[in-house]
Amino acid sequence: MLPSQISEQKKILLAAVNASYVHSNPAVYALRRSAYVFAENAAGRQRTGASVFPRIDIAEYTINDRYEDILFDLIGKNADVIGMSVYIWNAQICQSLLEDLRRLHPAGELILFAGGPEAATHPETYLESCDFVLTGEGEYSFSRLCAILSGTGSRESFGTSPAENLPGAIFRKEGKVCYSSAGLSVPEIENMPFLYDGTEDFANRIVYYESSRGCPFRCTYCLSSAAVSVRFRKLETVLKELQFFLDRNVSLVKFVDRTFNADAARARDIWAYIRDHDNHTTCFHFEIGADLLREEDLSLLRSLRPGLIQLEIGIQSANPETLSAIRRTADNEKIFHAVRILAETQNMALHTDLIAGLPYEDYSSFANSFNLVYALRAHQFQLGFLKVLAGTEMKRHETDYGLISSSRPPYTVIATKWLTAAEIDRLRGIADMVDIFWNPGLFRHALPYLEKLFDSAFAMYESLLDYYRREMGRKALSPRARGDFLSAFAQAAAEQDPVSRLQNTRTASQEVREEFSLEMFEELLRFDNRLHFHPSRRMTAEESFRFSCSGRIRFDYSHIHPVTREAAFMILPDQT
Repeated sequence: MLPSQISEQKKILLAAVNASYVHSNPAVYALRRSAYVFAENAAGRQRTGASVFPRIDIAEYTINDRYEDILFDLIGKNADVIGMSVYIWNAQICQSLLEDLRRLHPAGELILFAGGPEAATHPETYLESCDFVLTGEGEYSFSRLCAILSGTGSRESFGTSPAENLPGAIFRKEGKVCYSSAGLSVPEIENMPFLYDGTEDFANRIVYYESSRGCPFRCTYCLSSAAVSVRFRKLETVLKELQFFLDRNVSLVKFVDRTFNADAARARDIWAYIRDHDNHTTCFHFEIGADLLREEDLSLLRSLRPGLIQLEIGIQSANPETLSAIRRTADNEKIFHAVRILAETQNMALHTDLIAGLPYEDYSSFANSFNLVYALRAHQFQLGFLKVLAGTEMKRHETDYGLISSSRPPYTVIATKWLTAAEIDRLRGIADMVDIFWNPGLFRHALPYLEKLFDSAFAMYESLLDYYRREMGRKALSPRARGDFLSAFAQAAAEQDPVSRLQNTRTASQEVREEFSLEMFEELLRFDNRLHFHPSRRMTAEESFRFSCSGRIRFDYSHIHPVTREAAFMILPDQT
């Protein structure tokens, strides 16, 4: 549904700079769709025909694009109004774009505005180049902006203070920062139109979807802690909109709900719907509270087609004092139980998170959190680092906690009362090792066996980091070269040379080390390699060879597991 009359003379451009090409920006789609639908509804109520409504275009780029290419593309759009969607990952490039656009087009020639969480928490910074900043949930505010613009005949007639009547707008007037007299609007989520109209091209991209707003938790490091409640879109509306994605065979739909299963029965109904309407193509991603899962939820989830869903589970820490300080009320024992149950089925990708730099978490405490969460063997194990965001309770306590964070977005912690800068740098390196060797899923059999050489998984990654930095420096390893690197590392670790002389290395006891067989580790590396890499393009889809530990194994590369990305295999009878 579009307004009856779209003006080609008045154009608004909504611009987004995404983290990568596969991402899309749901905010700009929501703003455009809402503005058009609200305008058409208003015209219908007036029964006088719609006024000439500005055309709204969307331009999406990535932070990896050349800056000049983005800038000149924006200039070439010849828009009357340009709005930028600003987050911590694109703040610097968006700020530069707005500054350069203002230099080219002084106020009055081009209207510039910024929205999104980063602009909303640092409005003074963006008002140096923007006419105004939109804060809060922007559908009503942006629709109001479009309505104002639809009654003007030129850019100049839009006025010098267009934001005075826009809910949630911040602007400068006579040199002072002012807030709109219209206040901040909190739209009813059920009244928000569906983001997409079917004209979008989302081939090979992630599509984002929102079935609720707000979060039931009040974590002190998160901007969502300011939300007063969770507001749910009606279940029948959600199911209808999910069918839109299923009918179009969208590859990946990522729910942006902060805690998708805050309403357990509602979440169960949605999971049952996508199970019953599975098109065998679309995958759905959910961020959940795993401690909220009941036995009936676990049973339903384990029944789903492999690859139908992905689950992201934020754990953040296993230190009770830390969890209390950040108001994280989740029950870790229940989380660990749920993840173990779900991991057994291997029918969904599981993603677990820890955050380094939280209060009361020193190096030893974080190592313990690492070991407990890593032992769950989730497919993705993300080690994040605290972002000290303006507007959060964590920011207000930064002096109490000794938090020193970068002055640049994303404001990552550099040191705390409990962690030195050197220790945080070491944790950054360990996070790199996990990203290189565990998260790609290439060594799911070899790495657990390698742990026998160390007193913990964390100690193994510490040692691996020291070895990597000495042997590789800052150079990268290709996926195919990583197995050979692990082989060399294991040999050095088994011989305690040179790994035993590396700082902070903690190897396992002699009895445990004697259980480790370098030959067995090499066999497991070969096995992992064959699961993921076909040895020759000229070979058939099936290939078999002998393993000393288990006889002959046949790999079928025409059947790849949708979750683990491993080739199917079977152990053949030993004919010797």
